[in-house]
Amino acid sequence: MASGFVSSPASRAQNLPSSAKIVGAPLIETPGRPGGELRDASASVPRSLNPYVEFSDLALLLQAHLVEVNPLTLAVEPALAESFATSEDNTKLTITLREGLRWSDGELLTMDDILFTFVDVLQDEELLRSLQEFGVDISPPPFQVVPVDERTFRFDFSAPVADQALGDLTGIATVLPKHKLAGTVTKLNPNAAPDAFARAWGLLSTTADQIAGLGPFRVKEIQKTGIPFISERATAIVLERNPYYWKVDSAGTQLPYVDRFTRSFVATSADAVARLKSGQIDLLGGVTVANAVGLADQPGLQLVVYGPVPTITLLSFNQDSADPDLKTLFRDARFRQAVAYTLDRPTLLQGVPERAPFFAPRESFVHPISPFFNEAATAKFEFDLGKAKALLDAIGLRDTNGDGVREFSSGKRVAFELITNDNNPVRVEAGKLMQVNLQQIGIEADYRPIPFDEVVQRLDIEGQEPDYQAVIIGFGVGGSLITPGYLQDLFGSQGDVHIQRFSDAQGEDLPATQRRIDEILANPGSTPEERTGRLNELQQILSEDLSLIPLWSERAITAIRPQVKNAQVINHFGLASFLEVLWKE
Repeated sequence: MASGFVSSPASRAQNLPSSAKIVGAPLIETPGRPGGELRDASASVPRSLNPYVEFSDLALLLQAHLVEVNPLTLAVEPALAESFATSEDNTKLTITLREGLRWSDGELLTMDDILFTFVDVLQDEELLRSLQEFGVDISPPPFQVVPVDERTFRFDFSAPVADQALGDLTGIATVLPKHKLAGTVTKLNPNAAPDAFARAWGLLSTTADQIAGLGPFRVKEIQKTGIPFISERATAIVLERNPYYWKVDSAGTQLPYVDRFTRSFVATSADAVARLKSGQIDLLGGVTVANAVGLADQPGLQLVVYGPVPTITLLSFNQDSADPDLKTLFRDARFRQAVAYTLDRPTLLQGVPERAPFFAPRESFVHPISPFFNEAATAKFEFDLGKAKALLDAIGLRDTNGDGVREFSSGKRVAFELITNDNNPVRVEAGKLMQVNLQQIGIEADYRPIPFDEVVQRLDIEGQEPDYQAVIIGFGVGGSLITPGYLQDLFGSQGDVHIQRFSDAQGEDLPATQRRIDEILANPGSTPEERTGRLNELQQILSEDLSLIPLWSERAITAIRPQVKNAQVINHFGLASFLEVLWKE
């Protein structure tokens, strides 16, 4: 254990609220030992620690929400709230705060802080407009805040959306300290500059005593170099555990386990890797596959390789192809299913064997830890060239001249161009295997790895004039995995990356499946039973229709020193979601 940063469970217990949250399995299988320091490095330097100006993992370490998402189960759990309940008509959400909660500076959390956050800040349209100049677009939330007593309040909605609002509260609505920030809000302080709130807690302009939070850590020091206002930059931020934090493990030890966390800011990700190798830091999150290959056999290091990240590599056929034969073929779900039968995903990933362990095959666009993922509702197309050929026969594609390539009824060969970006070796090698398998069922794929910029230009997402026939490409999904809203960009007819059929955006000639997808995404249901039924239906439609064909995702990779314990739980939510349960031997 590192010397100089040791505390006992007894010394921690004196500052706990009377209703502390107990954290156990699966986040903590075995309670850890308190004390010590953890260090990491990052090439990402936030401009602000204000959670309403910039979302960063450092803000997650300093602040807290009323409710939170369990990063391993995606269940919405009480956080600052001791309990929450929705009304029978689903128009009211009642929150009861834990008793005795304190800010990291020791001040009590009161109803004034709740009203400050949800009324004075989030419903102040002038303040929200000032945030737009910083690139932040927040709409006033659609509720009224009604205090009930000193610990209980209610959100009243004009529509039955209270249960869905719980998910929103996990991603936005960080509770703010009125005693620290009231002076930055013009409604409360007419002398404040219009952008005072937006500039509050800027990384370079803030001292530790100006910030108070409810997260597991608090700011101890922001280290800087250079000339203020000219060349000044942050070199590191040192956090110390929040002595008033409201979580404990099953043994009653107050979290976080470590007493101190230091993040060094470096110029590039390569610099962060170098610090890891040299022993200057203890762990590194968000490791790329390329770096993981180089670190796999590094002495004194371990790789935590977890489940898939939300970004997914997919195969898309342009259903608006300028070639009329291909347009008709690509719009036929039987063709897309035939192609799916040729995709032996584990074998495709073996094209670059040293990278294969860091990828997870995907058969569904619904993330496997999403609460609405249902494997039974996902159609599977296991590798079977015979079934692929039978589907092509049913479409009427035949090899009439015996040259190994099927023809359309016009006699034209069934052939198309397949592209991917040439700087991604896994996609490049997988594309080669796809080409071979397609050839075995009588389809000719003119496979061309090309520069990434050219792929983007060919897709022409913003211009809505795609110039591709088939593509292997990856897309991240935005938003929370708790609801199906994160699928909107890919599968909604108006989606930003709805590359499979750009004409859907005009609303003309929408197929029945697309109309139903739009209906479910717009209204996933107002009761748990209705929501379960509709989301199961959505999964079935997506997996059978295959307007986009899922291939694989990278896995979440974290590099640690063996002394760091409980790190095996770190997934794509990132280091900040797990730091409070890590400890150092």
